[in-house]
Amino acid sequence: MKFISGPVLVQYGFATIVNLCSLIAAAWLVWPSSANIALLSGEIFPNVTASEIANMVSLMDLGTMISPIPASYLINIVGRKMVINATALMFIAASLLTVFAKAMWYIYIARLLAGMGKGIAFGVIPVYLTEIAQLNLRGTMGSLFITAVSIGTLYGYVIGASLSYQGVNIANLVVAILFLTVGWLLPETPFYLLMKGKDKEAEKNLSILRHTHRGAASVKAEMEQVTAAIESCKNGKARFIDIATSKSRRRALLIVIVTSSIQRLSGISPVLAYGPSILPPTGGGLKPDIYLVIFGVVLTVVNYLGAVLCETSGRKRLMLYSASSAGIVNFIFAVYFTLGTNGIDTSSFTWLPYLCLLLYGVTWSLGLGIMPPFLPSELYPTNVKSYASSISAIILGLTSFGVNKAFGEVYVMHGGMEAMFYFFGSCSFLFSIFCVYFVIETKGKTYQEIETILKETVGEEEIELQLEESNKL
Repeated sequence: MKFISGPVLVQYGFATIVNLCSLIAAAWLVWPSSANIALLSGEIFPNVTASEIANMVSLMDLGTMISPIPASYLINIVGRKMVINATALMFIAASLLTVFAKAMWYIYIARLLAGMGKGIAFGVIPVYLTEIAQLNLRGTMGSLFITAVSIGTLYGYVIGASLSYQGVNIANLVVAILFLTVGWLLPETPFYLLMKGKDKEAEKNLSILRHTHRGAASVKAEMEQVTAAIESCKNGKARFIDIATSKSRRRALLIVIVTSSIQRLSGISPVLAYGPSILPPTGGGLKPDIYLVIFGVVLTVVNYLGAVLCETSGRKRLMLYSASSAGIVNFIFAVYFTLGTNGIDTSSFTWLPYLCLLLYGVTWSLGLGIMPPFLPSELYPTNVKSYASSISAIILGLTSFGVNKAFGEVYVMHGGMEAMFYFFGSCSFLFSIFCVYFVIETKGKTYQEIETILKETVGEEEIELQLEESNKL
């Protein structure tokens, strides 16, 4: 019988603690799926309009766009741990606002604060996880972030289906308080500590993460590797613009922007926020909110499988399969809604949207759901990866804001949603083409190896060799 080694258990343990932040962020993502019904019914406030609901849903994405850039600077000043733990206060404040809300503007501020916490979580946690992970676990540890997001989605759907409006708010508050309590157990990353010249503390934390004693040969060897990676970045002070100062880095930035965009442009945001409205009231054999719980289970299970497969099949292949299959499911969705809009009887096929929902959960989670957030930490060096991650988080927020706002306008206010699913399907297929020709494979490679591949794809490697030869002459 094969047991998980001590170092792996330790790293998974700290990943579990930090991903409580991911869980509560995801719970806030799906919060509208149950809250919308209570708000529109007049149960909470009188005369809440569909336009106010669309604004409320989108405000979380606005918050997601505000926080990543300040966070990208702060994590290099006060550390990854401190910035991540600060999100607990944001989520606690957001939950308290919903519990004691007297008008919709309370909800607006709560969603904005939750979005700021989500922006930090999506920008900083992938950096933290990849920096504490040993090389052969880097992909798996990065994928655990999205797996935690899926568990948070499931948690949000479960409490939404089983608790009252106030019960949901209190349940979210409890998780945020739990994270505030245990978050201080997290070790700061050795990368950050070495950047600050705290070598002894870095060695101590690395020995904890690798479950061995200080002074062990393996710890010293890894310390040397990390130090070398940091020293290679110290030619000049890192600036935000350094994410695009060469052709290879612009190639990396293009990959980050497009992969982050497609995660939301493939349709996940409105599915999470407007799930009950998308499904017909009958046809699946169960209530729509129960299917959303099943959808959350699917996301969790398939994300875990994706976390394993990304270390065997590779990141690029999974994203390609995920995008193309998600595109097919989106077009099936679109055709179904088109038939209904044109007066064609679909009563015999009301089960189809339920099946498509579950198939979409499988196809999206397998690649598009897990890869984009931690690619910046693999494509960029230590001193600028936080800036690249902030760009990723901003793009996620921007595209989610646009998609949720458009979906709210198209469906909630005007009815009909086939156009949106045709759009999601088209975006998915276009990304498949982009993936084939532009995305590079990072599985099992150090940053130095990834940088070499990026340079080769844009011809920088050849130019550098020519310059070296001319200097010798």
